[in-house]
Amino acid sequence: MKKLFFFIIFILVWINAASIIVETASFTDFLYGNSEECEYDNWISHVVEGIADEGYNLYSPWDVQSEGFGTFILPDESMLEQWQYVIDAFLAGNYFATQNILDLYDFPYHVVEFNDTDTGNTYYLLREVLNFEYYDRNGTINTYDDEFGSFDFGWGLFIHNPQSTNPVILTVPHPNDDFISSVIGYKCFKDWNAKFLLISGAGREVLWTNQGNYSNSKSLCDPSRNDDVVFNVVYKSFCNNIREIFDRREFSAQIHSYDWNRHDDHPDNQISAMHTCPNLPIRDLSDLHLDMINASDHVVIPQNTIGPNTEVLLNDYYSVYYSIYDFLFYNWEGNPYPVNDNVDLPGYSGNKQKLYTYSYWNSYDVFDPFFHLEMDELPGCYEESEENYHWFYGFDLETNMFQMDMLFDKTLSYYSYWVDAMTEILPATLELDDGITPLIPQNFAAIEIDHDSIDLIWDTISSYDFHTYEIFFANEPINPNNYTIIDRNDVLTFASPLKNSHRINYLDLNSNYFFQIRAVDKNGNYSPLSVELEVFTSPAQITDLVAIGLDSVANIKWTAVQQSGNMGFNIYRKLPEEEFIQIDSWTTNPELAGTQNPYEEYSYFDADVENGLIYTYQISSVNEDGEEFLYYQLRSCSPNDYFQIYVFNSTSTIIDSVTFSKNQFATDYQDADYDLEKIIVLPEEYIFSAFYEEYWMPNDMYLQQQVHGEFSPFENYKVWDLKVKSNQLNEQIKISVSPEFMNDNGNLFLKDLLTDQIIDMTIENHSFFAEDTTYYNFELYWGDLHPYISFTNFQNQLLQGGDELLIEWNSNVYQLIDYFDISLQNDETSIMIADYVDRLEEQYIWITPENIEIHNAQIVIGVHSIDGTIYEFDSTNLYGILPLEYTIDFTEGWQLIANPWISDESFLTSEIFGANSELLFPVPFNNFETSEEFEFGTGYWLNAELEGSFTHSDSILKEITYFALEPGWNLVPNSYLCSYDPRDLKIKNSVYTYHFDYAVEQELIANVAYVYRDGEFIKADIIYPYESFYLFVNEENFDNMECRFSPYYSGFHYLPDVDWEIKISAIQTDGDEIVVGCSDNATDSFDNVYDLPEPPIKPIENGIKMYLPKDPQLDSLFIYSELNREIMSSLETGIPEFKQWNFVLETQILNAVTLEFDLLDLPEGYHANIQIDGNSWNQLTSGNYIYSIIPSQTGVISGSVTVNNNVASSDEIVSTAYNFINFP
Repeated sequence: MKKLFFFIIFILVWINAASIIVETASFTDFLYGNSEECEYDNWISHVVEGIADEGYNLYSPWDVQSEGFGTFILPDESMLEQWQYVIDAFLAGNYFATQNILDLYDFPYHVVEFNDTDTGNTYYLLREVLNFEYYDRNGTINTYDDEFGSFDFGWGLFIHNPQSTNPVILTVPHPNDDFISSVIGYKCFKDWNAKFLLISGAGREVLWTNQGNYSNSKSLCDPSRNDDVVFNVVYKSFCNNIREIFDRREFSAQIHSYDWNRHDDHPDNQISAMHTCPNLPIRDLSDLHLDMINASDHVVIPQNTIGPNTEVLLNDYYSVYYSIYDFLFYNWEGNPYPVNDNVDLPGYSGNKQKLYTYSYWNSYDVFDPFFHLEMDELPGCYEESEENYHWFYGFDLETNMFQMDMLFDKTLSYYSYWVDAMTEILPATLELDDGITPLIPQNFAAIEIDHDSIDLIWDTISSYDFHTYEIFFANEPINPNNYTIIDRNDVLTFASPLKNSHRINYLDLNSNYFFQIRAVDKNGNYSPLSVELEVFTSPAQITDLVAIGLDSVANIKWTAVQQSGNMGFNIYRKLPEEEFIQIDSWTTNPELAGTQNPYEEYSYFDADVENGLIYTYQISSVNEDGEEFLYYQLRSCSPNDYFQIYVFNSTSTIIDSVTFSKNQFATDYQDADYDLEKIIVLPEEYIFSAFYEEYWMPNDMYLQQQVHGEFSPFENYKVWDLKVKSNQLNEQIKISVSPEFMNDNGNLFLKDLLTDQIIDMTIENHSFFAEDTTYYNFELYWGDLHPYISFTNFQNQLLQGGDELLIEWNSNVYQLIDYFDISLQNDETSIMIADYVDRLEEQYIWITPENIEIHNAQIVIGVHSIDGTIYEFDSTNLYGILPLEYTIDFTEGWQLIANPWISDESFLTSEIFGANSELLFPVPFNNFETSEEFEFGTGYWLNAELEGSFTHSDSILKEITYFALEPGWNLVPNSYLCSYDPRDLKIKNSVYTYHFDYAVEQELIANVAYVYRDGEFIKADIIYPYESFYLFVNEENFDNMECRFSPYYSGFHYLPDVDWEIKISAIQTDGDEIVVGCSDNATDSFDNVYDLPEPPIKPIENGIKMYLPKDPQLDSLFIYSELNREIMSSLETGIPEFKQWNFVLETQILNAVTLEFDLLDLPEGYHANIQIDGNSWNQLTSGNYIYSIIPSQTGVISGSVTVNNNVASSDEIVSTAYNFINFP
């Protein structure tokens, strides 16, 4: 293949049929500016565009991605091979031959010799030819942002700087959605005098697999995801060129940026080496701290340096992806502090450039050849709003256009800080020579010595150009000919200077070994060797070390798998917060002596313990030289009281027993050390007893001893299953508990499963007769066993007088129950339903009285136990009972109302509300129709001529019901005769049922239910019985939606916090208001949780209206064009700042308007300026203000409210002259 390539080169050079393009210009202007000296300019504007999933990635605000603007060709194997010929010729400096090869294979690329007037360097480019048939208007009428020409192949721009002496390569794989990356990538290339720069020529959504839903992992044109693209042929060749020329690994920096509003609470620059132990140039592990972070300042960017930025501290500007070893910032006068590690974009693990650069690389090396950086497209020091986002990229509010020559000015200013820091330290990183011979690692020692392993530790050294630690070891004193070396080739972590320990494995039992250590740097410098260690392995291998807490005894057991020269074992014990003390030794206890037997089992009993305390044990072995070897395994236990259940005949001549207990080191499941199997060996005359577990391994188990996990028998109880069998037929058999149990250990009950009898074992023994030799089954209850009931009906119910209420429950131990009483209770009322209900009953039917009313009530069952204690249990479901005859009340004037009766009877409006009353319901296009009848299931406006009431007896709505919703405002009837918190409603679409708050979060509905009371709309906290309310449904997300009513349901309520809010009310023939405020959790854009729509149109003559106008076309996030409430982000503390809201007042008549300013919530030191219709009130502080104005016109009147956080003194409060009456 290589011969063929050089033959082609020879022929093409000989023919010399092509020429290359020579340009002299500013490379900056060519890349993202304007230049008449280039064949074409503003290269980044021509990158191929496409959208696979609208909104999946965000793009620059001035460059709307257009489907079909350019093409990306996915190269086949042949094309990739041909491009390899191109790049080989290009790197060989045969530029004419390169152009000939491009022409030969019809690749629309030019070789360009580019004389850069910015740097004086001459670059060589592989640049694609533009196809001017592509045209992109960018979705605007103006032509200033039109783009002429794109690419037919879209493979990218490839730049070689032959004059560079730095083994550095820059890549920009996502020039469209990471739209600032090309500009910053070129700045790095220029400032670092890098060798190569690669920029992809297509957006990553242009071509993808088209399988399932789009994700970036399915892109076929993204060179970081797809290896089989021309970009990666070039990248690998450029890397190989660096490796060949410089005889070292390249430093490859990949530049990205991330969406401005999708990674809140993360620093502006997320830096990663794409593994968790980043090193140079990101982090210097030596004491020199010559890394890019420590080359920066504690205050990276002072306040107001780049527009109105807040102060940018180091950990606001940077975060680094690391978890192995600490990373501290030292470069300031204060104490060192940890570098921010809050990174959510560490890079795609399968990144193709990373994989190639890191191939066969040790990630613990002090130099990382791959650098991945993500920049925030709107830095966090600016308030997150579309206005600031556009400002950051040169948007001019006067012309309503982006200033194309200033798009990246602020970007370059802001992100040059990290580029400059890297520029400062990169030469030292690439040289990697501190000129210092490494020091000897100090305090080289052996710890944690076992039979076949030795743990070595040492003090780390500081070495900027560290290469590896080397451990020498041998089984005799080390000399030049007898050692083995362990270094980074054996253990990757030896490449890190902060490595400080290592375990040597696969050693022989009771053998001695010799060790030394030294450090080596990358420039061939070796530290002297450390002192030599001589270490013996232990003389015994132990396994299965356990400590078991018994009754006043601790049992320590272990197995010595093999022993060699082991004199014996020592036992150590300690209490919490104390030191170990030796409690026994092989020198005094022969049972602890060593043997030569394999798998020797040892069992030691420590009787010098108290029940209830926790003891920790450690053992050691001793070799023939008297050296002691502590085993690192520690085992703890707690002795505890153990009790017996005795089963015996009437003469006590045949007796059997089982043991039970509880222990904090046991569980309620199978514990081999605590739960002991009982071997079934039956004598001629027998009584056999055992605890039983059906599903324990290996088969169902019969247990001599069963220990449960710790519990308080005065608060809970636990159960043991007991089985008894005997051949003492028709003879009385008794069951008792050991007398020690009576010492304040709680209750103990035995339930006979044959007779269902429960016996208090602390008072009496149990007796039974065995009629055959089968097992008799019992349950042993230790602890606070008392009567308990559970309700079996779980649905809330609304009933009417005369209805049946079925109450059902289950009880656990009826044997301990005397009787039940049943009542219906809420916070105010208690209604007795039944008393002295038999303990065997599990249901009760109650005919509800006709004349009672109770809401949000629970069924309460009082359980009267045989010992006189009363236990009460409340139902989780709620009940309401309404009288058979019910009265609805209405007030004079306008109100919202609904009919609560399900009836075939006609309810005439005139008969119920009066002849001159109006009953209206809304119809499309903001109109209302008059209704002659008051019908069930419809929301109404009622204008009653007089206050009144209406009484009727008929069926009412009792079950869960749904009300169909339409896009926009819905007048929803509460047809129930119970109240609702609107947040307890549920919203259902064709797929899901949402809680109200979650439906708000998903922007399905507005976060408000409006009712009309006392002459104005108000945000309802409670919707009253037979009241209607307004609910807004977002048209964009509408999907066959319904509102679900469930009586007395109480959902999760999320009440968003606000710092403060103020209310401005206007009253004329009726009233309206606006609410504004601030919250830490809100933004200055739209927040559906905080921002509420203006209520709908009213059927009221000369009604007044007040709202905050919004133009969704200017801010696409706003759902509503008119707001009743808007909450913005908080004002800064200690920094003078203000927020302003514009509002509109609409009046239909020129009568006086009463204005009320409720500023009581305004914080101390804040003041408000309010103006409307030429009237203004300035420097208003916390308080309540009432004024009256005469409108200058009917229709729309503009106003504004501005809130400042700087202190206003009382003598600064100013108001202008206006027509008003000031009410005291």
